[in-house]
Amino acid sequence: MGKREIIMSEKEAYEKHVRKLTIGACPQLFCVIETGVGKSGSIFYTLTDADTLSLFERLAASPAIGPNAVYHVRRALSRWSEAATADIVTISAVRERMIGGNDAATVYHKFNLGDLRHVEARSLQASQSCIHGDLHCGNVLVKGSGEAVVIDFGDADQGFTALDPIALELSLVFHPDAKKLGLRDTLIGNLDAWPDIDGFAANSELKPMIVACRDWAHDVGGGDLAVLAAAYAYALRQLKYDTVPPETTIGFLKKLAARISAM
Repeated sequence: MGKREIIMSEKEAYEKHVRKLTIGACPQLFCVIETGVGKSGSIFYTLTDADTLSLFERLAASPAIGPNAVYHVRRALSRWSEAATADIVTISAVRERMIGGNDAATVYHKFNLGDLRHVEARSLQASQSCIHGDLHCGNVLVKGSGEAVVIDFGDADQGFTALDPIALELSLVFHPDAKKLGLRDTLIGNLDAWPDIDGFAANSELKPMIVACRDWAHDVGGGDLAVLAAAYAYALRQLKYDTVPPETTIGFLKKLAARISAM
């Protein structure tokens, strides 16, 4: 439920992009109420299992389910990634898919990050396809059987294929539910080491899931630089929020920028 324009955006994305996915990739659309009180609307989906929880909630109870959930999500979205094209783009284009130019300029100015902007001019090869666009663990519902379905397609459209798996992984650090459920506790202190999975996740029960997300990103993203660019774009957007202390996010961005500049 929400503003009518948001509901209609989700409906349009569902009709244009989501119907191309395999059966079982997401809940079936049940109905749409386009006009409610105060220019609001609603979109309703059906779920096939009453015992359905978000991936955040499932991970809090049993971190070992992570790789299987990633497998199901990757398979669910495979028709999009299989249609990807490889293009030469700039990191600014990848960033634009996560955070627009005006918002990015505000973030760079607010946190005095002007010395990082040169990174955005770097060219790289990146795969482009339809992507979910907001693939955090709260938008993955895991049924009692262990199968996972994807929800909330309001941001689905063309984008960079590495962004979905990187967003899914990094939501374990940056999303409010990861903080609330304690999922990020063994990860956030090692965020500077993120490019090295062993350094980042060595002490976390979520490491197998992180490996699965990273493998997915490298398999479909178009190259190592595309994966780093996706992480940079995602992290820059997080400076709009306050779930993670900004100094932690800024440290992460600087490490990513240094790694990108060295390649």
